Amino acid sequence: DLMEPFRHLIERTALAAVTRQRLSLQDFTVDSEQCWLVPAARNRYLGLVMERFDQPITALGAEQPRSVYDHLHAQNHALIDWLRGQAPAFVGFRMR
Repeated sequence: DLMEPFRHLIERTALAAVTRQRLSLQDFTVDSEQCWLVPAARNRYLGLVMERFDQPITALGAEQPRSVYDHLHAQNHALIDWLRGQAPAFVGFRMR
């Protein structure tokens, strides 16, 4: 899963949204099997995730910080290159 190295960013964004009261109990719908965000809250949360993904982070071995979007794009291309035999190995994203 190419998203796995970035999962902590999603989880931290969710935790920050709750602790900073950007999401509240009223933003959730619960039934006997599931819990999910109501549409307006989901849009707010996805906006927070997108803001986080725009913030630069530095990958292990990289000189310059880049947005998460850029890291995801580079990781996808690295995997494609490896699958096509154009790279000797695939190395997933890692933060410093």
